[in-house]
Amino acid sequence: MINEHNKLLAKWPNEILAATNASNALCLALFGFDGELLFVNAGFKSFLKENPAQSLLNPTFERLLKSENTPLIFQGLMTIGDFDSQNTTIEAKVYRKDDEILILGEIDVANMLSQNNRMSALNQEVNNLQRQLMKEKMMLEKTLGELRETQALLIHSEKMNALGQLVAGIAHEINNPLAFISSNFHSLNNSFNDIRDAFSAFHQFAINSENPSLNQNLAEVEKKFDLDFIFDDTADMIKASSEGLNRVKKIVEDLRTFSRLGESEIKTIELISNIKSVLSLVRAELKTRDIEVEMMAPDKLSLECYPSELNQVILNLLINSAQAIESKGKITISANSSTDEVIIEIADTGKGIPDEIQNQIFNPFFTTKPVGTGTGLGLSIAYKIVTGLHHGSINFSSKIGTGTIFKISLPTKVK
Repeated sequence: MINEHNKLLAKWPNEILAATNASNALCLALFGFDGELLFVNAGFKSFLKENPAQSLLNPTFERLLKSENTPLIFQGLMTIGDFDSQNTTIEAKVYRKDDEILILGEIDVANMLSQNNRMSALNQEVNNLQRQLMKEKMMLEKTLGELRETQALLIHSEKMNALGQLVAGIAHEINNPLAFISSNFHSLNNSFNDIRDAFSAFHQFAINSENPSLNQNLAEVEKKFDLDFIFDDTADMIKASSEGLNRVKKIVEDLRTFSRLGESEIKTIELISNIKSVLSLVRAELKTRDIEVEMMAPDKLSLECYPSELNQVILNLLINSAQAIESKGKITISANSSTDEVIIEIADTGKGIPDEIQNQIFNPFFTTKPVGTGTGLGLSIAYKIVTGLHHGSINFSSKIGTGTIFKISLPTKVK
C-alpha cells in the first residue's frame, strides 16, 4: 500500500518539496559533520539562532555525531533554541548518511492549538482583570475625589457657620451700646434745641427790655463766644452725626441679616435685602480697589431658598468679581423674577476668564491664584449650592479684557 502511495506521489516531487520547504509545521534541516548548515526549510529556520549547530540543545550536535553509525540515530523530542531565550520542542527523527545529518521533525499542532487556546483564555482573563482593576481604580479615584470635596465643603461650611456666629455676636455687642448712644444722642439733640430756644428767648427779652446795659452785655457775650456760629455749626454736627449713627445701625442690621448663615432650613426671604447685607461685608474690599457697585433690581423680591447657603453663593461671586478687578472698575448686580424663577446676575469689568480654563472654573480645588492664596472652592461651592441644593443653574460668559457675567437661575419654590 505504501509503495502504491509512493508511486502516486513520485510524479509530484517539486510540489511536495516546495510545500515542505515553505511549511511552518514541518521542520527539515541538513547539517554537515563540521556543523555547517547545508539546507533548512522555513519551519526549522525560525527556531535556529546565530550558530545553527549550537541551537540543538537536546540532543546536542556533538551527541548526534557520537551516535552509532546507523541510518536512524535519534527519534523523540528535540529541543531547539538557546539558554537565554524561549526554546522550542519538536517531535524529531535524525538520520545519518555519509558525512551528513538529516533532521526531520514536526510541531505538535494539536498541542500548540491547545496551548494557544489556553493562552487566549488566560489573556482574556488577564484582560478582564485589568478592566475590572481599571473600573475599580476609577471608582476609587471618584470616591476619593468626592471625599476630598465633601471634606472641603464641610470645612468651608464650618468656617462660614463660625463666621456667621462671630458676625452675629459682633452685631449683638455693637447693638447694645449703639442703642444707648442713640437714646442719649436723641436727648442731647433735644437739650441743644432747648438751649438754643432759651437763648433766643433771653435775646428777645433783652431787646424788649428798657435796660440798655442788659442788651449791650448780652450782645458782647454773643460776640465773645461767637454763639451764632456755635448754634449753626452744632446743628450741622448733630445732623451729620445722626446720619452716621443711622449708617452704623444699617451696617449692624446688615450684619445681623448675614449672620443667618446658621439657618439650614428653607425660608422665604427678601432677596434684595439679603444681597445688600452681603454687599456690606465686602464694601471695604471694593473701596480698597476703587470698585463702583450698581444695583439694578426692584425694591423687594421674595424668594424661597436656604438663606445661609444663598448668602455664601453671593459672597463668593462678589469676592471673585472683586478679585478679577485689579484696580478701579465696576460690579453690576441685577435681579428680576418671573412666575417660576428668579434671575441674579453679577457682572464685573475685570480681566476676564481665559478660554482654555473656562471649563474648569467650577471644578473643586481649581484656582489660578498662587499657592497659599486660594483654595479653589469658592465657585465650586457656589455651583453645588445653586444646582444641587436649589435645583437651579449657574453659568457665565466672559471675554478677556472686558469682564465676566455670572448668571444664577433659581426656582421661586425649592423642590
